[in-house]
Amino acid sequence: MPLTRPSETGAPLTISGAAHELGITVDTIRYYEKEGSRRPGRGPDGWRRYDADALSWLAGVVMLRGPG
Repeated sequence: MPLTRPSETGAPLTISGAAHELGITVDTIRYYEKEGSRRPGRGPDGWRRYDADALSWLAGVVMLRGPG
């Protein structure tokens, strides 16, 4: 699953942007975080922010979880 930069400006994505980029739901991302997976940083507003490293890591988790 090829990933592009987090956004056109290079700024990290919100959780909804990350979900859209990865083709999964926001709830799926929250589930992975709840299960002890790597947690993203947060912006000054307190919202989760997903940079390129976090998106790549999540893409790997999604790939590994896919086969069951």
